[in-house]
Amino acid sequence: DLVMTKDGVLIARHDTYLSTTTNVADHPEFASRKRASPDPEFKDRSDWWVADFTLAEIKTLRAKQSFKGRSQAFDGQYDIPTFGEVLQLAKANRTKSGKPVCVYPEAKSPAYHASLGHDMLKPITTELDKHGFSKPGAPIFLQCFEPDFVKRAFEAKLPYPVILLAGSKADYDRELAMPGAPFWNGVGVTHQMVVDAAGKSTGLIEAAHAKNIAVHVWTYRTDAPPYPGVTAQAGEKQALALGLDGFFTDFPAVGRDVIDAAGLKTGAGGH
Repeated sequence: DLVMTKDGVLIARHDTYLSTTTNVADHPEFASRKRASPDPEFKDRSDWWVADFTLAEIKTLRAKQSFKGRSQAFDGQYDIPTFGEVLQLAKANRTKSGKPVCVYPEAKSPAYHASLGHDMLKPITTELDKHGFSKPGAPIFLQCFEPDFVKRAFEAKLPYPVILLAGSKADYDRELAMPGAPFWNGVGVTHQMVVDAAGKSTGLIEAAHAKNIAVHVWTYRTDAPPYPGVTAQAGEKQALALGLDGFFTDFPAVGRDVIDAAGLKTGAGGH
């Protein structure tokens, strides 16, 4: 997930604010930076906002676990990586099976960033170009929840797939009805959008595949079952049996076991 600093550098953070995934609250020199939200998506939140910090200031912070109930053993040990650093790490390594490491960036809140004078598409594609990922077949997917950004990326004819994220069936139906749709190569949805509570297909995967659109699910979590009485592993198995093309999980070893048990082959990065 990518957001931008005050000086226009892409960093890897899930949110446009900092309190949940960094130790910014422990830095007295930044106490006065906490303020009401400049981001319309979080209009009632008071926090420290990435856009108020330069990269040099961000680099003085350390990452922490944001999920209650998960290990905090690594809190404070790692700094906040830039997108370029993530790409360097990916290039320097291979998967256990020797395949290229897949990188799947999400442009977070591009309309908000645009209001601050930052066009996220250009720096994202520039970084991918710089690190040699802008070629057909590169292990890259570019995703976003905002249809306008997805359409711009799709119309730019980038050499890697562009993925529309949708948080509900209503959102996805509305986006499918937009002029020119589908203007994406794949769609990222929740488990509940592809499998109902009875374990039956909703028809989304089949309909997408009929239009040559890949379907990826986000995010399977062992500590947050998709339905009562349905484990994340069971959900993954259900969706894969319907032809799911890939999924996100916070517990990759578990996801890997499910894929192996299903006898499926994977592409770059194990997606």
